[in-house]
Amino acid sequence: MSNGWLGILVSFFVFGSLVGCDVETITPSPSPTPIITPTSTPTSTPTPTPTTSPATEPKPGTWPSEWNVPITEAQLSQTLTQTPEDIAEVCPHYQELPTTEKEDFWVIFFMGLAKVESDWNRRSRYVETTMGPDAVTGLQIVSEGLLQLSYQDQKYYGCDFDWIHDRPLQEIDLKHPQKTIFDPIKNISCAMVIFKSQIRRKHKVFTASYWSPLLEKRSSAGYQRLMTYLRQNAKFCQ
Repeated sequence: MSNGWLGILVSFFVFGSLVGCDVETITPSPSPTPIITPTSTPTSTPTPTPTTSPATEPKPGTWPSEWNVPITEAQLSQTLTQTPEDIAEVCPHYQELPTTEKEDFWVIFFMGLAKVESDWNRRSRYVETTMGPDAVTGLQIVSEGLLQLSYQDQKYYGCDFDWIHDRPLQEIDLKHPQKTIFDPIKNISCAMVIFKSQIRRKHKVFTASYWSPLLEKRSSAGYQRLMTYLRQNAKFCQ
């Protein structure tokens, strides 16, 4: 057989084999759908809620009950180193009173003193022209707040006044309501420390006092106003 015929027969044989077989069709697998993680929308940081609200101005000429707290917490009837020698002048029956009424008396006493000093105006301010510079501010001493105190009381008595905080406020308004020295609780609490110190050193209500109505000479109009207030409001003492 010639080579030509042999090639034809081989080609025919291969073709026939292919026709007789099943050819498997391969279907490509679909590509997996990508998982899209949603991007979270950034949220703004909430503004912190202040722990204390701005001081609310009471009605002029009133004394809110919360102002009594630093006086009652001072427990003057129990924490004074001794009963003032001249206590009978302001409360004749003080020694006979139960503890609760003694504490009531001291509340009335400081209400009366604050009435004379500031007329219960927590933002009262008086420049002491006859005194020198304040040891804390370096400026002329100014009596401020319900009990007419000064920033140097922070240095001498540890009172909770903050001149660094208050100075920029004062540059805006001398009677800025957020000055710490105008805070009624801070102001009254400071007065408790000053008064206790006076009794410890002098043993008297009326002496070389921080407050003019309590000066030993008893000649000021403030003294008369304080005594009138006590007679009218502390009748259980009479």
